[in-house]
Amino acid sequence: MQSWIRSHPHPPYQEHLSFRLGNQLFFVRVIDADDEVAGLGSVRGLFSVAEQASGHACTMGMRRQGLAGRWQPVDPGWGLRNATTGALVDPVALVSDESTPMSAWEMHHLAVQVVEENLIADGYSEVSMQPNPRVSPSIWFVGDSGELEWVVVRCTHDLRADPVRPHDWDAIAEACAAKSEVGHFAWVVVQESAPDRPGIEAGLSRPRRGHELSVIYSGFEDE
Repeated sequence: MQSWIRSHPHPPYQEHLSFRLGNQLFFVRVIDADDEVAGLGSVRGLFSVAEQASGHACTMGMRRQGLAGRWQPVDPGWGLRNATTGALVDPVALVSDESTPMSAWEMHHLAVQVVEENLIADGYSEVSMQPNPRVSPSIWFVGDSGELEWVVVRCTHDLRADPVRPHDWDAIAEACAAKSEVGHFAWVVVQESAPDRPGIEAGLSRPRRGHELSVIYSGFEDE
C-alpha cells in the first residue's frame, strides 16, 4: 500500500515529496541534474526529516528535455537515488513483512493533519501547517476575529495520558506574540484500531506502519 505524506509545493521545505510504501518511508529532494537550478530547502533538511521519521533520504535528478524543455527524471524506474551513497533506489525492494512501529515524527504528522482538517471542516480556510515536531507552533490560521491564531499540537498512543501543555509553552507564546497572542493547545491520541497484540488496548504499544488507525481528537484543550 502506498500513501502520500507530502505531495504539495507549499513551504516549509525539508523534503519536496514524501510517501509511505508498505513499512518504509521515503523522503525525496528534487534536484537539477545539471546543477543549474537550485531548489528550495536543503539537503540538510532532507536528512533531518528522514532521520526523525526513520525513513530513506532520496534525491530525484531532473533535466529539461525536448523542444518544450519539460523536466523529466534522468534515472530509470522510480527515478530515485540514495541521498548519501548515490545508488539507485527501488522502494519496492526495501519493503518487508517486518512489523515496524510508527516513528514519533509520523504520529505527530498525523496528529497535525487531523487538527488541520478539523479547522478546515469548521470553515477556517486560511490554514497553514508544518509537521516538524521539533518546531512549535504546528498550525497558524485566521480565526473568527479575522486575526491570526496559532496551535501547538501534541500526541500520544496512550489512552491513560492526560493532556499536558509543553513545558516551554510560555516561550512559544512569547515567540509568537509579535504575530498573535491567541494560542491554542491540541491533544491527539493515535492508536491501532484492531487490538491484535499485547498492550494495544491499554495504549502501551506504538501503532505500526500500514495498520488501521483510530484517532481521538475533541478540539482545543484551552484553559
